[in-house]
Amino acid sequence: MCWKTCCYSDLVALGAMHTLASRGLRVPEDVAIVGYDDIEDGRYANPPVTTICPDKKMIAETAVERLLKRIGSSTPVPGLEIRAPHRLVVRESTVGRRAAGAQQPEVLAPAASVFPSPGAAAPDP
Repeated sequence: MCWKTCCYSDLVALGAMHTLASRGLRVPEDVAIVGYDDIEDGRYANPPVTTICPDKKMIAETAVERLLKRIGSSTPVPGLEIRAPHRLVVRESTVGRRAAGAQQPEVLAPAASVFPSPGAAAPDP
């Protein structure tokens, strides 16, 4: 039986893999590990970490745009919930060495979505 674990971040996934190895468990044979954020260290871990990769460029651009809008406005700017596109990057921590090379990233959320925060007014078009 193989356990599956989805970690809060790639850094937590790396720590989990270290702890599992110290207890004699193998990744992915005994426990499959998925992280989040696609940090460089995860690519070079042994085994490399399967990860959910957010569109960091879109997140950064949106954050700067929203910050500039707040700085340039004399009235409060309502908050927004922003959903960025993500993709699954399959690596050896879930499928093993042979299968990892054959896997292609899967698009989980193909487009960004912007939603007003609860109780906030709708954003300007």
